Amino acid sequence: MTRPKRHFVFAAIPRPLAKAANS
Repeated sequence: MTRPKRHFVFAAIPRPLAKAANS
């Protein structure tokens, strides 16, 4: 899997926030 910019942003944001956004 390539490393898209989106992934980088997701890694920058906290886990709880990422989970909420993914929900």
